[in-house]
Amino acid sequence: TTATIEATGSGILAIQTATGTMNIATTASIRAVNLATGGAAQTVTVGSTNSTSTLTLQAGTGGVDVTGDLRTNKWIGKGADGVAVTDTTLVSDATLTVSLVAGVKYGFRFRCFTINAGAAEGVKFALSGTATVTAMKAMITIFDDVLNTMVALSRVTALGSSVGAAMSTGDGFATVDGVIECNAAGTFVVQLAQNATGANAGVIMQRNSSMEIVRLT
Repeated sequence: TTATIEATGSGILAIQTATGTMNIATTASIRAVNLATGGAAQTVTVGSTNSTSTLTLQAGTGGVDVTGDLRTNKWIGKGADGVAVTDTTLVSDATLTVSLVAGVKYGFRFRCFTINAGAAEGVKFALSGTATVTAMKAMITIFDDVLNTMVALSRVTALGSSVGAAMSTGDGFATVDGVIECNAAGTFVVQLAQNATGANAGVIMQRNSSMEIVRLT
């Protein structure tokens, strides 16, 4: 059976029931369901602000994807090792990046697993991106997993400010925790590089490194 309901112009189309249940695409048929997917600018509201209201988003193994500016929480994990960074020029990670919205405050944490080819060269981290900052505070902490020792701990308040240390050859770990108040919208990303120039093969951001970012305002 095929049925079409279409409303054009500037009027209102209302489909409602007083106390019953409304179902849309609830049978077992395979189909695509689109809601407000037209090309024009649209404001879409789902759910109620009543104190007892609930909203459930559910999916199978296909998951739930969000496209567009970040206005809620987001978690990202690396599914593969990154490329080796072989000098002291900071390089943005290709996976651990997100878009920020202007005028919004975010809390964030990066968990960075690394492997280092040379002790003298070490590793350094920074925050970067195309977003601009009204205010930011972040703590960068670096651990030498071979010696089981914290080798660096410092606060940064600007994008591009780095914290680094010499490391044992082998595994390391770092966290970057803080809050950023976004001025102009843009990207936000963690960076890494060797802390000193050397002949060894560089430092790699490893698989399972991750980021969490939470909208605070």
